[in-house]
Amino acid sequence: MTARKKIWELEQSLICPVIGTCLTVADTRKIIKRFGNFNNVTDYEAHTIAVSHCREENSLSRAIDRTLEATFSRHGKEVEKIDSEEELKDYWRKNFLNGSIAGPFWAIISRTEPHSNILSIVYGDVHMLSHRAVAEISELRSRIEALSNTVENLKDDKLRYRKIIRESNLEVIEARKISSRILHLEGELKKYKEHSHQNRPHQDSGLAFRELCRVIDITRAEKQKQKETASKLEDQKEENRRLKKQIKFLQGEINLIKSFTTETGKADKARLTCTNSSCPSYNVQGRTILYVGGRPSVISHCREVIESCGGKFIHHDGGIDESIGKIPNIIDNVDSVFFPVDCISHNASSSVKRLCKKIHKPVVFLKNSSVSAFTKEIEKIFGS
Repeated sequence: MTARKKIWELEQSLICPVIGTCLTVADTRKIIKRFGNFNNVTDYEAHTIAVSHCREENSLSRAIDRTLEATFSRHGKEVEKIDSEEELKDYWRKNFLNGSIAGPFWAIISRTEPHSNILSIVYGDVHMLSHRAVAEISELRSRIEALSNTVENLKDDKLRYRKIIRESNLEVIEARKISSRILHLEGELKKYKEHSHQNRPHQDSGLAFRELCRVIDITRAEKQKQKETASKLEDQKEENRRLKKQIKFLQGEINLIKSFTTETGKADKARLTCTNSSCPSYNVQGRTILYVGGRPSVISHCREVIESCGGKFIHHDGGIDESIGKIPNIIDNVDSVFFPVDCISHNASSSVKRLCKKIHKPVVFLKNSSVSAFTKEIEKIFGS
């Protein structure tokens, strides 16, 4: 390896990706504020100020260089111990797949000869990652907006059903009054029948009897209406409980998707760029995961979870467009099989369970087709 170059000694085309990848927006702002009145600049303007000053040696560029080297000194020492380009490629690929990008990127860029093959690989990986991240974040934001609209609609439904339940409760109160009236009239009828049995009814009493029967018929009709109202109320309560569960589920989906985006607005995912050892990482390096069924909008996120940690992700739609007959050959060549019980055909689920049992292949039944259900099971099995 060559001696470490200062940031102003790098090729000018590398300074922008170094600043953007290795410094957060907050760190960049903190440094440039010490050298000028840059309090009201935008994130892009702060980045541009840092890049332009780092094209030559000055107090600001020296401060940025010191910050980078102090933050990533461990990676610099690791790179300096590597003797061959192949070992350096392996070092970069391992860290890139594990999401540790900023430190190795700075260490290799600042300690490698210009125009070397490894420099081209490292720069190319980071460059394409930024493009991919922008597209994925755009897709995630669109999905967040769609889910948010769904949640709002469900909240409106919830308010509407609450109003219906309040009205139904009033009907129940009225029905209880009617029921009490019915019991009273039935008691009166019983007394009248006993009296009529002992005394011959005359014309007036006959009219009274018929009137009483008419009233009882009316109250019995009201009693039937009371039963129907009570049944309707139970149906509405059950629908309200279902809506609450759906709102909770969708809100969880939104929160999970939001966790994939960065807080600084950089075109990347926090999980991929974070160098903190406490960030989620799954031990799926070299493993192949088969996912059968599921919703198309979720598959790309599940794939990202596995592939970003060095695993291989295979999806079969469970017989919608792909033949179920392909499943046996695929299962033979994977390490684990996952499928959501709420989004897979009966034939596909039966086939997967039968084949996995026959060849003793691990199979995981996901309680639903959400990203969170998948990551929870991955955490249980492959959490590191």
